[in-house]
Amino acid sequence: MKNVVVIDLEKNPLQAKTLRAYIENDQLVYLFNLMGHFDYSLEDMTEFSGWVSSGFIMILDAPVTSRKEFGYAMIAGQLLALTEENIEIDLISNHKEILTFIEILQNSGRKVHLHRADKSKKSEYSLPTSTSFQTQPILMQVKKYCDALASTKGLPTTLEGLQNSISNILKCTNEQTSQMVAMLINLKIIRQDTSKVSFRKKILKQWSSFDLNQNKKHEKKALEESHPTTLKGKTQTVAMPQVVVGDVDSIMQFLQQQQAVTEGPFPPELDELQWQVLQKLDELQHDRPKDIFSLRDQLHRWFPKADIQMLMKSLLDKGYIQLEDDQLHYTAQMVIH
Repeated sequence: MKNVVVIDLEKNPLQAKTLRAYIENDQLVYLFNLMGHFDYSLEDMTEFSGWVSSGFIMILDAPVTSRKEFGYAMIAGQLLALTEENIEIDLISNHKEILTFIEILQNSGRKVHLHRADKSKKSEYSLPTSTSFQTQPILMQVKKYCDALASTKGLPTTLEGLQNSISNILKCTNEQTSQMVAMLINLKIIRQDTSKVSFRKKILKQWSSFDLNQNKKHEKKALEESHPTTLKGKTQTVAMPQVVVGDVDSIMQFLQQQQAVTEGPFPPELDELQWQVLQKLDELQHDRPKDIFSLRDQLHRWFPKADIQMLMKSLLDKGYIQLEDDQLHYTAQMVIH
């Protein structure tokens, strides 16, 4: 990795286009929000979950606290454990309390470059990728509906009129019509105010004039230019369940299924390297590293060519180790496996 990017998501909406640019530039991205959540476009969820499961994006655990400087200090501690000394960090945040975060990192040998998110620029509306159209059939229905509206003189202005319009054009059931209304709102094609609806005509025009076949060619060419060697072998496509606004369970189930199934004499949620780490730690018994920094150094000695940042993150995420301040706790799950 050339360097890492750390993004404070509070009051800083996350854009798929921005993340894509970092990843194509071979940068590891860390995300956090002291508010404990972030908003993300539903149609880009497949791509985002792929980045997370592949390790290109990591989400840092944010403590619940009323004092931001304390929260930033906790986040800095995690980042120190997951990054190498002398690494360069591009930090994007708009909070003055972030200076505590920067000071901790710099005092520990990290080079930090602070970038303020530009709030004056409105984010550009971007249509879903061709992959999203392939994996989410409802997007094709949205496209079909927008194409039909392009040749219609009057647009629906009420919720009932919109539902009738969708039903007549797409020949769908009441349940499917409700899903379509939710998707049109989520994609910002329409605004809803109680029983009234209005179309964003510029966005509607983008959808109706969008040439899906031409877009596929552009995306394929861009991918070949950025990764000329990776397309020579076979590629795997992950299916995205058809979800609608509010279907949180389906989204979470999909994210949990992204962990690749491995073959070997170890639990399916572990790869071979992680399994070797657990075996070596078990052999140490009471001599196991007591803090996160000692563990990092020990892993470096055992596996000098491995990506230690990714390895430690995976052990934390899968519950084999737990972190309290900088002290390590080895869970019963690790002993069982």
